[in-house]
Amino acid sequence: RSVPLHSAIRPLRHMLHVVILLAGWMLGTVIFYYIEVPAEHQQVADTYQQLNAAIDVIAGDMRVTAANENKTVVAEHVKRAYIKLLEIEGKWRWSAIQKTEGPEAHYMWTFGTSFFFVFTLFTTVGYGSIYPWTDAGRAIVIIYSCFFYPFSLVVIRDLGQLTLTGMTRVYGKILIKIRAVRGYITRESDTITLPWTVTVTISMGFIAICGVFFKYYDQAVGPEESYDHFTAFYFSFLSFTMIGLGDIMPVNEPWAPLVGIIIVAGLPLMRVITKMTYLRME
Repeated sequence: RSVPLHSAIRPLRHMLHVVILLAGWMLGTVIFYYIEVPAEHQQVADTYQQLNAAIDVIAGDMRVTAANENKTVVAEHVKRAYIKLLEIEGKWRWSAIQKTEGPEAHYMWTFGTSFFFVFTLFTTVGYGSIYPWTDAGRAIVIIYSCFFYPFSLVVIRDLGQLTLTGMTRVYGKILIKIRAVRGYITRESDTITLPWTVTVTISMGFIAICGVFFKYYDQAVGPEESYDHFTAFYFSFLSFTMIGLGDIMPVNEPWAPLVGIIIVAGLPLMRVITKMTYLRME
């Protein structure tokens, strides 16, 4: 009787948090297992069938070509066959031949892509679609991130707080006017906070608008058709939430500096929704 009940059950709260997290972990595992495993097996089977069919055609052509043409012609034929196999595997883009001889030939690392890569470091978006190839570059990643990653968090948090304050003031003025119309006078002692639903609506709308921009910007720089609207929203969502899987990138200019600038500019707004969601969930 001398021990308060809430003190006795407090450790159970922490255990319950862990149990819920583990349950969510397993739930996600099961969902992705039953969705992605059959899809991967089907994709591999289809690609394997296409490769075998292409190899049979190439082998037949090689027999004829090798018997009737010189070494230069045969070498060119082999190159075209190799390119065909790369295209089937989806690895033609950014291959050594494409970078050197492709119609849109350029290297992965340029000044613009370096600018984009550094943005993925200090924001921890880390798509993994572009990365250093040298030990020196990897060492710089460690040194650079040790300083600029925590500093970027300070900047984003500061700007996010300013954004939250500004949004709350606008919401408060609108709310006070609505209350006045309904005959309720807001007192000086009343506390007005920005609802979680408002921040989610604004943030998701912002992500959707940026996704549409990313799609049409990538399509404008051409020459290939950009991704669809849902994929654009998916890329935008992963970028602004700093999940950054890297499985989807803009098609024609995957490391566009402008994309990085827009994402950095939108991170303070994402900080607002993260803070509001965290407080609500806690």
